[in-house]
Amino acid sequence: MNIANENGIAGIAHRIPLALFLSYIMACAAYLSGKTWVKTIIYVFSVALLATDTFLHHVFHIYIQPFMVMLIGETNHQEAGEFFGTFVLSRGGLFTLLTIAFAITFIIVAERFRCKTSQYIFSHHSLRTAIKAFSCAVVLWGGCQMETYYKIISSNNIDDAPITGDIFPNDSFTRLVYSLTSIPLMHNQIEQAINTTIHDTDKPFISNNTDSLDVVFVIGESYIKTHAGIYGYPLNTTPNMIKEQKEHRLFAFTDVVSPIGSTSHAMKNMLSVNDLLSKEDWNQRPLFPSLFKKANFKVFFWDNQLNDSTSFYAFTLNSFIFNKTIKHACYDQTNRPLMGYDGALIDDFVKNKQPDGKNNLVIFHLWGQHVDANSRFPHTRQFERFTYKDIPNKAKYLDNAKRQDIANYDNVTLYNDYVIGKIFNLYRNKNAVVVYLSDHGEEEYDYRDSKGRKHCSKEQTPQWLKYVNCVPFVIWCSDSYQAKHPEVVKEISNALHRPFMTDQVSQVLFHLAGMRSRYHKPANDILSPCYKARKRILLNGLCFDDYDIK
Repeated sequence: MNIANENGIAGIAHRIPLALFLSYIMACAAYLSGKTWVKTIIYVFSVALLATDTFLHHVFHIYIQPFMVMLIGETNHQEAGEFFGTFVLSRGGLFTLLTIAFAITFIIVAERFRCKTSQYIFSHHSLRTAIKAFSCAVVLWGGCQMETYYKIISSNNIDDAPITGDIFPNDSFTRLVYSLTSIPLMHNQIEQAINTTIHDTDKPFISNNTDSLDVVFVIGESYIKTHAGIYGYPLNTTPNMIKEQKEHRLFAFTDVVSPIGSTSHAMKNMLSVNDLLSKEDWNQRPLFPSLFKKANFKVFFWDNQLNDSTSFYAFTLNSFIFNKTIKHACYDQTNRPLMGYDGALIDDFVKNKQPDGKNNLVIFHLWGQHVDANSRFPHTRQFERFTYKDIPNKAKYLDNAKRQDIANYDNVTLYNDYVIGKIFNLYRNKNAVVVYLSDHGEEEYDYRDSKGRKHCSKEQTPQWLKYVNCVPFVIWCSDSYQAKHPEVVKEISNALHRPFMTDQVSQVLFHLAGMRSRYHKPANDILSPCYKARKRILLNGLCFDDYDIK
């Protein structure tokens, strides 16, 4: 069983006994059963567990964790195919295949010479005595650590039972058990969030309700801020945004970070009106669309990552934000699963949405630049603009294939800008404001020979935070909105360089809509003169990083 190398020799000494004890139990079961099918199940399970942890460690530098179960539940067939196509043939993927081959070979050889090995051991008294003594030590020492499973089973919250440090051993089997037992805990969180939302008694109102208003919130995906032309990237990947900025409709914020580098956690904390830095969990506060609906906004939610796992996996993001009760409390209309390009999502919205209300909140959740970038944009002359020859990154670890991967990412960033432009055009002649941000960033060979969101060494943490957590954040105001709300436009201009975290984006939406609610906290609202910047603590994997000391 794979064991994480954490906390030095003392940490390993604490973890090895339980891992050995579990391995001993499995070995005894295989040896004493005398049944081929029992051995086959044990061997297949053990090799699969070894392969999974080896793959996660060598590709992403992580081990089996509860959020991996959530990720599997939220992954559709298209994403799964792209994932394997991207990572299975990587260096870590090939090492995993070699590990599997070695493990199977070892099992075959061990089975073939099992009888001879047993005879040799029993014929040597000292060797037999040493093995018995070692086995007794493993059983006693490892058995005493079985209290770990009591702690896992008795956990009432997914955050109550961490599996790092000196509390829980990090053997693969225990991690797997904890990850699987986390499913009902995640489901409980969702149930609590649903109850919090539907039983909330707040009655928000709009301070200036004389004119119709459209508030549009666009959530991007895996957007590396430094690949955006509007933020200084050498290639013009954001022509529409730059044009709108030059015409004084678009305002680009410079110091915004996502608190978490995963879609599920980032989305939950954006949709909830909780405050992470005040240690409020996302399930302890209502969702902001429900407050807009109470304020007589008509709410539309068009999601291009919606998939058919909603009904089966009762603990995933989709099962939460599109839960029947939540849909009734938060939205007037949502889309059906649509697995095409993001441009098709916008076209579907125009074609199928119900008539607008006086005031409208529209939420778009895009595919954005999600892996595999090459599958995220139409391969036409308009969007296949960049090739490996255009890439400004000249790092020595890059070959032409990797430069082409970067070019594909820049092409889909260009396409994403086109989609954002389509949204601007929908609301150009209305009293409307559009907020765009990404759930998190990504890596595309930017500072090391790596793509995706793999964990990094401590020395690379500042770069990791820059590419995975630092995200684009822009606000676009139509000419009509600017004419009717000049004071808000001035507040936006004054806030462009303030530090901000995306879990508080609901505060910005409240401000732009002129909504008054007990959940609107001016101190957390980057547009408010009362805004107070705080130290931003980001959760990456199983550790916390202080972004502002990078």
